[in-house]
Parts: sequence; structure tokens; C-alpha cells
Amino acid sequence: MRIGLYLPSLEGGGIERLYLGLARQWIARGHLVELALNERRGELLGDVPSGVRIRDLGVRRQAASLPALIRYLRTSRPNVVMAGHDHNNIMLCAASFARTGKTRIVASQHNTLSANDTRGAKFGPVPLLYRALFSQADAIVAVSSGVADDLALTCHLPRGRIDVIHNGIVPADLATRMAAPVDDTLYREGVATILAMGRMVEQKDFATLLAAFAQVRQSRPARLVILGEGPLRPALQAQADALGIAGDVAMPGFVDTPFAHLARASLFVLSSRHEGFGNVIAEALACGTPVVATDCKHGPAEILGGGHFGTLVPVGDPAAMASAIVNALDHDPDHEALRTRGAAFSEAACASRYLELFRRIVPRGLAETARKEVA
Repeated sequence: MRIGLYLPSLEGGGIERLYLGLARQWIARGHLVELALNERRGELLGDVPSGVRIRDLGVRRQAASLPALIRYLRTSRPNVVMAGHDHNNIMLCAASFARTGKTRIVASQHNTLSANDTRGAKFGPVPLLYRALFSQADAIVAVSSGVADDLALTCHLPRGRIDVIHNGIVPADLATRMAAPVDDTLYREGVATILAMGRMVEQKDFATLLAAFAQVRQSRPARLVILGEGPLRPALQAQADALGIAGDVAMPGFVDTPFAHLARASLFVLSSRHEGFGNVIAEALACGTPVVATDCKHGPAEILGGGHFGTLVPVGDPAAMASAIVNALDHDPDHEALRTRGAAFSEAACASRYLELFRRIVPRGLAETARKEVA
């Protein structure tokens, strides 16, 4: 098949990493894969697999992307195109009214819409637009059962129309990635290192993590490393200074070797207020690293088996998080059991599930045409 993946850019993010991993799998299986990007930019451009075509739509604002997206559908004519971000889903479904040929449209939902600020102009109209435009989608995918339930409820969509496909973010070369070099100054011999990563935004709630870490430091030596960038960096640094823990907190920014850091950490902590899935939890498990995560909607509880493969704590509760962190550091986990659980979220398994979905909606004759082009 000729498969298109529509993204704003390749700035570092969970959806972008997922799509690059899927592209790698599909290329290896003989499919044609194109990345349709509003802008050809981002830290992950260097990670685009060999053989994947990049179509730069040349638009700076999502609202202005519709004409370029229509041109892409008419000129490239992929068998199937999938989008992941909310506004990309909207634009792709809108563009499908003007498509020619038999391109199939897949909208995939990675976050809970009900958690968005519906008062703002950016996300407020999304549920209404989904309700109006998702009839154009040939398939709708949610990355967790919780996200699927929320999407159906928020947008008044039939739950039976929504497929659930868990993210596959564990690569085949995991061992190699775990062994990649990192800045060794971040990890001190004999000192437990707690790792967190993600955009420095309110959703990730690193403020609660810093407050919890301050309580942990009262009882034992420890170090906190937060990987990522975002607008709240100055506020988080100021909070660490005010709590008197800045000397034990490192914020080195975005890194392109997350598995190497996860493999070296004593514990991974996810402090989010909400998630669609929580990719990094599965990544941590695959590395055999124990996890403490907020029991937020949605994703962490599904990945952690209701708490069987990690500890779930209430959202926004520093005391409960601190207690869980101390308890996790005091007990040696079954690392092999964690790795086995993490392997369930492999790129290969996820890629196969999406291909099954694509084959269900793409007529066989069109797939045969693409196969001849590949040959």
C-alpha cells in the first residue's frame, strides 16, 4: 500500500516518534510511506527511516493548510492517510471532501478531548468539528479504551465506530538504543536517580513531581532528572530553587536517546494530569525500569495492568507520590516481568494492527496497484 502520515512537523513528541516507528516497520514490509508535513522542521528529521518520502506542504499555520493538503491528496493519491493531532484530524477530514481517487482517511485520537480547555478558541470548537467531519473518516482509532470512551462521549460518536490500537513504541533495536552514550554527569554512583520526561507544560504537572521530590530528599539522597523543553521551564527552575532542591535536580532539555536514559534510571515517574496513552511508561517497562505514575485519564492504568506492573497514585498529590517513590526505591522489582510487559507495546505489533485496519478499508485492487509501483 501507499501510506501517508500527516503531521504538523517533526518536532519531538510522542505522536511523531510513534509514526516514525510505524513508517520504519511498513517500509521494511514493502509498503510505500510518505510523511506529509505542514513544515519540514523538527528535531526528529534525522530519524526519518531510509525510503520514507517527505512531502513539505509549506504552510506555517494549521488553519492555512487546507489547500495544500487537498493538493497533496490529489497529486500523491495514497491508498490511506492517517493523522494524529486534533487539528490535523480536522483538516484531513475537511480535505477529504475534495479528494479524488479512492484515498481512505484514518483519524487517530491520542488524547482525551474532555481534558482540553473548551473555553479557548484553539480547542473549544474541536468536539463540534469532530462531530461534523468524522463522518468523512473511513476509520477512527483511539490509542486506549479510555480515550475511545471519552471520544465517543464528548463528540457523540458511536463507540462501535472507534477501534482501539495501543501505541507501539518499543523498537526492534531496543538493546542498541539502551546502550547509547548519555551525559554521565546526570547519574551519580550510589545515588538513586528518578527520571521524568515530556514537554514542560501544565499537562505533565512537573510541579507536583518537584514537590514530591522535595519530600523524598528529606528522607534519603536522590537525584531528579527531567528531560524535555517547554514554556514552564523558568517556573519549574524557580520552584526547585525555592524548595532548596535545585542542586539535586537536572533539566538538560530535549534528548534523542530516551531509552539510554531510561535504562540508567532507578525509577521513572509520570506525573501527568491527563494522558491519551503514556508512551514513556511502556518505554520504561521495556527497559526493565520500575514506574510510578498518576492514575490519570487515560492510559497509565491500562499499560500498568491496573497497578500490577507499577504503582498508580492520585493526580496532583505530592505526598502520595513521594511515598510511592520511596517505596519503589526500597524494593527491587522483577525486571524481567517489566520487560515482558513492555514488549507488548512493540513497534512491530502496532504496525501489524494498523495494517489489518488499512486492509479492512482499502479495496484490494488499489493495494495491488501500489504493490506494482513498489516492485
